[in-house]
Amino acid sequence: MESNEKLFCFDLEGPISLNDNCKDIAKELGLIRVFDILDRYDDILYYQKKSCIGSTLRFILPFFIEKKLDKSRMRQISEKTVLAKNIDAAIISAKQKGIMSIISTSYEIHSYAIGKKVGVKEENIYSTKINLDGILTPKDKELIENIIRQSVYLNKKSDSELEDYMNAFFSSISKPIEQIVNDTIVIGGFEKKQKADELMRKNNILGKNIVAIGDSIVDIEMLEFASAVGGFSLCINAKKEAIDSADFALCSLDRKHLVSLFETFEKSGKDGLIDLATRQSGNPDYVFSYLRNLGKNEKNKIIELHKSMRKYIRG
Repeated sequence: MESNEKLFCFDLEGPISLNDNCKDIAKELGLIRVFDILDRYDDILYYQKKSCIGSTLRFILPFFIEKKLDKSRMRQISEKTVLAKNIDAAIISAKQKGIMSIISTSYEIHSYAIGKKVGVKEENIYSTKINLDGILTPKDKELIENIIRQSVYLNKKSDSELEDYMNAFFSSISKPIEQIVNDTIVIGGFEKKQKADELMRKNNILGKNIVAIGDSIVDIEMLEFASAVGGFSLCINAKKEAIDSADFALCSLDRKHLVSLFETFEKSGKDGLIDLATRQSGNPDYVFSYLRNLGKNEKNKIIELHKSMRKYIRG
């Protein structure tokens, strides 16, 4: 028997917390330039369809192993994470209406730590599992130290040059370390959609009762899935790719507005949300937009608004 309760699938970084955890770890370990290189390398491969989105999180693992990162240090870094304003109220509202889940590209250790803070059970959190127990060979250490030393120079290379250089690096590291990188399944893109689908089927949730919330390119498939099955797909302070994929957009510093959106969705479904977005007039605290059937100029204004908000939040 299908349930009438709602299923809430939240991305973590952006909608719930304001930090990029992998980037925070890199900063703590003195690897921020390496992170920037690998993030760019990730983009290069993704747009050529050679790698899944979010692969920065697995590419950087040899460097974290070299710096002797462990679970305890990761939890300490997670403790510094800043939560979105009034996210607790939004999560309480979601839990009152159904199943609250986090489907995140973030490392599992971090997702569990933040889930504990905001009251989401580990059994409802799906994120990226990693292995930090690899043993580096002397050659591995030499290769890694060379990347760290040349990080400023490497970021000046063209895309094709950087791709060739990093391809050579990953083909030269020892097989056990290469396997750690290759065996890491990043929960982004298709994997997020798959987890949302699994949760919906497992709990007999109707498609019209799913809520997917994200903010970036790793959320596209999950947002499109929720929209396709008749649910509520919402992007918050989002990148262009997420805005292009969701039905609705919320631009605001305060997550208290999610409470009223959830209430409207529960009482009146998507039609009620469309009506709310249409009736909104110049509220300085938030902008809630219905994204379908917008003209190019209107869509571009929303994209720029969200871009400005992300810059204000993340610097």
